[in-house]
Amino acid sequence: MSDLVVQTESGAVRGTRLQDGCLAWLGIPYAAPPVGALRFRPPKPVASWSGVREADRFGAAPLQRFKGDMGPPDDFYNSLPEGPLDVVGEEDCLTLNIWAPAKDGKKRPVYVWIHGGSNHEGASRLPLYHGDVLAQRGDIIVVSLNYRLGVLGFMDVEPVLGPGYRNAQVNGLKDQLLALDWIKANIGSFGGDGSNITVAGESAGGMDVSWLLCSGRLKGLVRRAVIMSCVTGPAGIGGDGPRWRHSPETVREIGVDVMSRAGVADADTLLNAPAVDLVRRAASIDYEDELFGLDGQFYPGLDGDLWSVPPMQAVAEGAMDGIDLMIGYTNYEAGVWLMALPDLDKADPAWTAARFGFLSAITQAEAVAAYAGFFPHETAGVQGMHLVSDVGFTLPTTWFAEAAAARGSKVWMYRLDYEVNATLRAMHAADLPFFFARPDSAAAAELIGPTTPQNAEIRSRLCSEMAGALISFVREGTLPWPEYNHTGGQTRIFGPKSHLASHPLGVRRAFWDKTLLARFTGRNAAKG
Repeated sequence: MSDLVVQTESGAVRGTRLQDGCLAWLGIPYAAPPVGALRFRPPKPVASWSGVREADRFGAAPLQRFKGDMGPPDDFYNSLPEGPLDVVGEEDCLTLNIWAPAKDGKKRPVYVWIHGGSNHEGASRLPLYHGDVLAQRGDIIVVSLNYRLGVLGFMDVEPVLGPGYRNAQVNGLKDQLLALDWIKANIGSFGGDGSNITVAGESAGGMDVSWLLCSGRLKGLVRRAVIMSCVTGPAGIGGDGPRWRHSPETVREIGVDVMSRAGVADADTLLNAPAVDLVRRAASIDYEDELFGLDGQFYPGLDGDLWSVPPMQAVAEGAMDGIDLMIGYTNYEAGVWLMALPDLDKADPAWTAARFGFLSAITQAEAVAAYAGFFPHETAGVQGMHLVSDVGFTLPTTWFAEAAAARGSKVWMYRLDYEVNATLRAMHAADLPFFFARPDSAAAAELIGPTTPQNAEIRSRLCSEMAGALISFVREGTLPWPEYNHTGGQTRIFGPKSHLASHPLGVRRAFWDKTLLARFTGRNAAKG
């Protein structure tokens, strides 16, 4: 049998050999198509097929509205369809992709990628996520997967469809779990070691990884996890508003509101209308949320099945014991919003904090005053950007890391300081081209700008440092800097002069421990 033909539990697949010698199997279905009677249902295992299935083309992207910020339309299709492209992808989307070095009998570590996009956009097929370079460079197996997005994967439809559709708001995460089950069962046939799997994600993908860790379902399924720039949703760790963002009541209210305002609040429409119409209608509403209208309604919530307690409590009770963690953030996460809202860094920081949505008026006022002191040489607008970067990403990431370390997991922390430019700075997602070892690719240029003679050396070095660190973690379960804990706070800073820092947040960390974290966990302030 050719090394391109692999027998899985579902059937045989034939891959392709890329120009660099890497083997690739693309568009392999891991679940039954979630269409017809399976719409809004938990995923079902894919039915077996006979013969050899061609796996030389990516599967369809998950159905989503198209805004252009994740790449051009061509990136979402093998061939562009006719008609409008305000919505792209297909409802039948539950596939995965595998990249592997040439087979030689060895069982290699496995790296599984869950893409970001606010749980309403993105796809495993996007060029930035192609795993051939990383697989060859690290001598590892790289897998990427699709999952249902938006209204089809993260909306509570039980109020309209009844108890038979309970917990539809976590179907996207159940897709990810089923994909991981398929990978563990089948990856050995592709040259992977099913006992040595690392699951990773960035932005909403990182948030989803943290939710899966908190569910306890990853124990025995993966050995390690990588979380980049988001944990359990921006309000997942806490928030001092009147009610926790991910409570079942809040998630249900959001679902009812979206369905009503989108005109899909009846069973016949939800179950029988073309899926593209559901996505188009939901995308048409102007939804006010804590992420400046970036579809923050599509976050999972406590469902009583995967989760019954808040995330920090789940970690403290041992949900992710035995799973080691690499976790980090960028130094100016909010910079990414400037791509859609170019004047945000000129706005009144009180307005910015209020739009973020889960700080009380008292804490907003305290925070705005504090950040004027933390960043005295920045404009007020940029101070507001730092504020929402910290409360939305940096501090929740830090608290999650410390909770895991306190339970005995090995944890390593990083921060990216490399600036895309003077405005966007070290923005959200700017670390992706380096971790995927593709800083000079066209896909990377769309995100961080092109490589030039002026930045070529630093980009090459950061690629070596960051992809090298990731590969070390996947292969060996260790990193070349000290483990993170509450006492030392050791953090690797990747930037023009990469270095190790202890508690790099300083007084900002102490401020949020006193004004936000302690209200929910009873923790004392950190050392700073």
